[in-house]
Amino acid sequence: MRSEWLFILKVGPESRQAAIEVLSEVMTFAAFDVPLRLLFLDRGAKLLSAAHDPELSGMLSALSLYGVDELFVEIESCEAERGDSPCHALSVREIPRLGISDFIRSHRRVIGG
Repeated sequence: MRSEWLFILKVGPESRQAAIEVLSEVMTFAAFDVPLRLLFLDRGAKLLSAAHDPELSGMLSALSLYGVDELFVEIESCEAERGDSPCHALSVREIPRLGISDFIRSHRRVIGG
């Protein structure tokens, strides 16, 4: 069965407002019981680090309250953004770069941000 919606978050903490807007969209859709998943790619993987700002961290932590429990990250993006801190403080499933296109195609609707 294909999952309905996939939100792709490609902006990092340096694009704070854009990240907040995408996370707000995710929460809005989830509040209306829209089945969705969230994929962190490129600089977006850095959002999963514990070293970013408290507001973004709070929004990420609140996703589970909205029923958004399926978070994914591209392994290579995570490795590129790791630096000295762990890539993800949240529970996420890692997907190798070679599997990303199939993962994206498994969704009916895709929204990038």
